[in-house]
Amino acid sequence: MLASGELDATLLYINDRNLVDRSRLDVTEYAEPLFRDAAAETTRYYSETGLYPINHAVVVRRSLAEQHPWIILNLFKAFEAARALAQANAGAWLQPFVETGQLEMPAIGLQDDPMPYGFARARREIEILADYVHRQGLTDRRLSLEDIFAASTLEL
Repeated sequence: MLASGELDATLLYINDRNLVDRSRLDVTEYAEPLFRDAAAETTRYYSETGLYPINHAVVVRRSLAEQHPWIILNLFKAFEAARALAQANAGAWLQPFVETGQLEMPAIGLQDDPMPYGFARARREIEILADYVHRQGLTDRRLSLEDIFAASTLEL
């Protein structure tokens, strides 16, 4: 659709062939990135706002959550465990890059988690996102976060 002109733009961040997008179309022939230097834009945005943009969320159908309320907390715990496992292995995975000088590790660790998990820890980011959504006309009113998120997650 992009190649035929039916779409003017696309939200696409995977640039290499993969299991998700198996097309052989080189989209760079039809579109250009919104930001030529995405890393510089990410740095600029983070330094101005203190926000690392949220780009993933888990959604559970309300009827399913009402029928099986344990699903929500179990999903949260599963993703939190997976994250902890990834973080535990990150140092070992990065070590060869540090040893060869390809990556410089900071002298001290991060003071704040730039990608917090859980409603309570990410509330600021979620509030700002809800404001963006409303200001951009995607919702007719500013949505109450307590109406969107399951009550069992508000303290997580």
